[in-house]
Amino acid sequence: MNARLHGLWIVALGLPAIASAQFADTILSGSAITNYTGYVIDADQAAVTNNVSFNRESLLFNAVARTTNSSGTTLTRTNVFVFRLLDTNNAAFPIFDVGGNTNAAATYNVTNAFTVPGFAATTVTMLGNVRPAVRLNPYNRYTVEFRVLTNGIFAGTSTNDGPRQYYHFTNTISADASFNVISSLTNLATNQLYAVQTAPGRDAFKYDARYELRRYDDFAVTNTAPTNVPVTISYELRDAVSGVVVPLVNASTNFVVSVPPHTSGTNPPQPAVTNGSVTLLVKPVSQIDSVNNTYRLMAWISHTNKTSAPPELLAGNTNSTTG
Repeated sequence: MNARLHGLWIVALGLPAIASAQFADTILSGSAITNYTGYVIDADQAAVTNNVSFNRESLLFNAVARTTNSSGTTLTRTNVFVFRLLDTNNAAFPIFDVGGNTNAAATYNVTNAFTVPGFAATTVTMLGNVRPAVRLNPYNRYTVEFRVLTNGIFAGTSTNDGPRQYYHFTNTISADASFNVISSLTNLATNQLYAVQTAPGRDAFKYDARYELRRYDDFAVTNTAPTNVPVTISYELRDAVSGVVVPLVNASTNFVVSVPPHTSGTNPPQPAVTNGSVTLLVKPVSQIDSVNNTYRLMAWISHTNKTSAPPELLAGNTNSTTG
């Protein structure tokens, strides 16, 4: 008989456990986020959308494990299946456990007891529900790890999925005041590498900055109009060897991007993605030594996420030329 416990399918419970030396654990398959879309969307929680099929507030990790009984007697095995979310430094990232709480170890644990016939094996299919407790950094990558513990001891059996990038939208109110945008500076390339101080229109170096804005807002509304989102790209010119910053006449450019709240006509709604490019006019205050020195441009993006008082300004990522 099968039973479902916290999103995991397990075999029937049975006899008392004996020494784990009788058993061997093997992960048959894994490394699979079954609902990967590149997004984590807190609004998909059933308590918010009333639709359990959306399933984007968590990372659903599927794994199949086999336990082999080397004795001739039917025995009961008790394992703890442990899921963690690891950041780029391989440190455990805060997640909710099966009770919807956080714990110091940042784990999602499920204790599973099942019977294994003598000289046979039992296969268990597990679906871990890994839900971040705080916002994931969209410019980092994360790995979901799955391990098997027996009597609190790591059984040496593990697998993982990642590293992957996730755009995490934490808004759970459809009509909140924020634009709910994630901004990214995707590329920075040279356009014009000469400047003539005495020639109007040519007195600045030119760089093309490509950007990407992702938005998930008004998700309870089918059709809504785009919103103008204020964006800023700040930049500085540096000596490629010493790192010394070159004083510039202007160090930023401001513009507005029209971004829809989400992609219409999809169920569930998909985040909207808007791409564009802007030319940065980089004008040094005084003459630079372009004969003996080389320079690189560093730029970073930010946007206004809420215009109502107090305004909310969110920083994005940094990009640079190769120098």
